[in-house]
Amino acid sequence: MSIDWLAFDGFRRPAPPVRQWTWVGVGSWQETLEAGLKVRRADLAERRREWDAALRDLDLGDPSAVDRTSFRVLRLDREEDWSDWLAQLIQDSKGGSFAKKFFGGTPAGSFAIKQVHREVSSYEGWRADIIVEWKDSSYTHVEVKVGDQNLDKTFDTAVAIQKRFHGQKRRGDFILLLPEQRNDWDQKCRLSPDLGKRISALTWIDAARAFRIALREAEEAPSWRVWAHAFCGAIEQKLLRIPAAENPVEWVKRLRFSRLTIARELLRTGEAGDAR
Repeated sequence: MSIDWLAFDGFRRPAPPVRQWTWVGVGSWQETLEAGLKVRRADLAERRREWDAALRDLDLGDPSAVDRTSFRVLRLDREEDWSDWLAQLIQDSKGGSFAKKFFGGTPAGSFAIKQVHREVSSYEGWRADIIVEWKDSSYTHVEVKVGDQNLDKTFDTAVAIQKRFHGQKRRGDFILLLPEQRNDWDQKCRLSPDLGKRISALTWIDAARAFRIALREAEEAPSWRVWAHAFCGAIEQKLLRIPAAENPVEWVKRLRFSRLTIARELLRTGEAGDAR
């Protein structure tokens, strides 16, 4: 039996239904998540305007108002570059305002710096990233990380450096981490409790916060504040992935959801917890 296909000659496939795709659902979902974080973009924009006003005397505004991602004067390709800049700004500080906020835990007036050392070797061969010698014959040891996963050696370095600076009071041992390294650090401290007891962990959010607070104070020379402003912007934009934009409204639009709580932390002013 032959099949006559002529019956299908006039057949046309029906047009698919027209669907109007919108982002309304996604927007509602994002608003719900942001409400859960208790972060409103409008509030962040207002905080940004406050920082712009507070730092107007530098003719720069908030650190996020100037794009530092391609600022060639700052060499930031290696971990050592970040350590160099941090050590230099601690060394050049006249009022110690950054150190007070960053290290904390020491009475005011005791942040007079004798000397800041980079890449300090111990007698056993361990090498510390930064050693700050204070004029009260104490020292602070800092290990700087921008992604390096070799965190365990910090304890051995601290012990070895203490022998190197025998006779000087040990003010503290610190490790400076990216925020995403904090979980890894906490896990290592659970496995080696002495690590957490000996070493105090800070993140680059803490560093940026300390720089921002120091920038608002009149203790430091304008030249220090300008360089600290540039370095703070580089920290926030390159390490913390906070975008740059001159206009606060445009700035909050560029903020990714995952960066909202970090932005809120950076923009805090005059609240409990500012001083460590």
